[in-house]
Amino acid sequence: MLYHYCSKETFKSIIANRTIWLSDISKSNDSTELVSALLQAREKLQPSSTQFGKINELIEGIQTVLISWAFCMSEDGDLLSQWRGYANDGAGFSIGFDEGIMSINLEMIENTIGLELVKMNYGYEKAVDFDREEEILPLMSDCFHCKNAVFREEREHRLVAFNTKLDFFNVKFPSKLEYSKDCSYGCFKLDFGSNLVSHIELPLSLLGNPIREIVIGPKNKCSVIDVKSFLVSLGYISSLEDNALQIKKSIIPYV
Repeated sequence: MLYHYCSKETFKSIIANRTIWLSDISKSNDSTELVSALLQAREKLQPSSTQFGKINELIEGIQTVLISWAFCMSEDGDLLSQWRGYANDGAGFSIGFDEGIMSINLEMIENTIGLELVKMNYGYEKAVDFDREEEILPLMSDCFHCKNAVFREEREHRLVAFNTKLDFFNVKFPSKLEYSKDCSYGCFKLDFGSNLVSHIELPLSLLGNPIREIVIGPKNKCSVIDVKSFLVSLGYISSLEDNALQIKKSIIPYV
C-alpha cells in the first residue's frame, strides 16, 4: 500500500471527484528536485575540470527544458513527519492506494499516456566519467529516481509524467488544455492554478480505482463514522458495515 498525505480539502476533492492531481515537481519543497544525482556526482569533481563544466550544463538543461509532474506517496501511512509536512500538521488524511492495482493498470495504458510509478532512491554514490556518453545516459535516468538523503524517512514512490512523453507538449497549448486519447480509458487535463503551478488531473479510473485505505490524522476531529458516511454518500461503500475500504485513526499521540 502507498499513502498520499493531504489536507481535508484535498481529501474531499480526491474522493468526491475521483481524480488525483500530478503537480509540477520543480515547485516542491526540495530545491534539488531532478538534479540531486547530478549535484552529488559533481561533488566528486574538481571545479576546474572540464567534467565539472559538463555537469553544470546538464543541470541547467534539465532545469530549463524538462517539466515533470508527480503524485507523491509514502510506504508509511502513519508517519509524524508526513502528517506535519503534508497534511495540515496532522489535521488531514492519508489515502492508501493499492500499488499492485495501479501497476497493472499502468502497464495497460503505458503506451497511451506515458505515466510511470517509480520508487525514489536516496543519495547517489556512483562514480561517473562525464567524458563517456554511455555513462552519462544512465545518470540522466537516475535523476528521475533520486532525492537528497535527508528525505530518506519519507520512503517515497511517485506516479510521474514528463513533458517529453506527453503528446500535447508537441504543440503550443493555451493556459488550460483538455487532452483526450482515442481509447477507452478516458482523458486527463493540464491546468494552471492561480500561482501558475501546472498540474495534470488524472481520473482514478485510469488506475483501476485503487483506493483501499484511509487514515485519519492525529489532529483530525473526524470520526471513522464521519468518513464512512461520506464514502457511502459517494458510492464507495454500500453501508456503514461495508469494510471494502479500511478506515482507521492514526495511532500517533500528536495534538
